[in-house]
Amino acid sequence: MNDHSDPRRGTHVGRTAQVRTATRTCRVRGLRGGTAAVLLAAAAATAGAAAAPASAEAAPAVASSRPHYWYLKHGHWYWTSHYDRYRAWVDAGGTGNGTRGPDFSRGSRPAPPPASRPSGRSSSDTARPGARAITATAAGRAIAYARAQLGKPYAWGGNGPRAFDCSGLVQQAYLRAGVRLPRVTAQQAAATTRISASRLRPGDLVHWSNNGKASGAYHIAIYLGGGKYIEAPRPGKKVRITAISWGYKPSFYTRVTVR
Repeated sequence: MNDHSDPRRGTHVGRTAQVRTATRTCRVRGLRGGTAAVLLAAAAATAGAAAAPASAEAAPAVASSRPHYWYLKHGHWYWTSHYDRYRAWVDAGGTGNGTRGPDFSRGSRPAPPPASRPSGRSSSDTARPGARAITATAAGRAIAYARAQLGKPYAWGGNGPRAFDCSGLVQQAYLRAGVRLPRVTAQQAAATTRISASRLRPGDLVHWSNNGKASGAYHIAIYLGGGKYIEAPRPGKKVRITAISWGYKPSFYTRVTVR
């Protein structure tokens, strides 16, 4: 499932010990908005604990003109500024904490930062040992299934058959090709093999990431050939075919492989 309030935005809570470290972290990772505010507020509270009077009131964790509605998913706290999506999550049985911020007493943990690698590359940057690309026939079956879903609405967490989110469409399409991919966007990126744009062929996967790696992937689509891909884009939209040249530049591409 796409972990974001719309397909291009999403955040989770991080922790840090010093304001300067938090600021560098925000710059290096390109964090903005709610995520940066949470990191900096947490660092300021930690750094100033010794000097501040015991009665001092802590600054709010998130400062924004739009409220942030917090929800617990896969053991991590996330926020969305879309109340209707937050309400739908809670009404479906999900855990939420409204605008009060994350509640770590519920047994959750802040989402961990991406593991550092000496090469600066993610696990999907190189070919997986012992893996081979799926056949064109298998890729064709995945594409045929995805095309058959054109016009169906986007639904957060949707696995079909009536509605899909981006990673749900990809997973269901590749099940028809005999390949079981993980359910979450970032995991799908990590489970496939990084390729260059010049090697793209129908059935490859198109990824958008906030850090250029699998760990930051937040949207995914299936490449159709001819510079086009099929996607379940965001709430209010339907499964559609989009051209890469339309301006929403992908972060990287991968190929589905099997052992």
